[in-house]
Amino acid sequence: SKGSASSATRTLALPDSVFLDGKSSFAIGASKQITKAVAFVKSDASSRIRIDMSAANRTLAQQRAKAMREALVAAGIDANRITTTASVAKRGRVEIVVQGRKS
Repeated sequence: SKGSASSATRTLALPDSVFLDGKSSFAIGASKQITKAVAFVKSDASSRIRIDMSAANRTLAQQRAKAMREALVAAGIDANRITTTASVAKRGRVEIVVQGRKS
């Protein structure tokens, strides 16, 4: 369902398994999920991107958010568009939030 791309906020949740257990390294097979994330954020070139990461501890969440940010930048996404948040949770969470600019 396509909303108004200019002001809509869209979220892509990726499985926690995109990372190796307890690490900030991507798991084997994660490239498919990263490709999906890149396509998701490329669909609106003017939008802001927020990577919301949660893990068992804050340091791991920050490292994972940084790894995801670097993966997006490596795929050609402008680093200035990306912010990251890190939080602690029993269940790890990986969310890419695209915040459209209101015209």
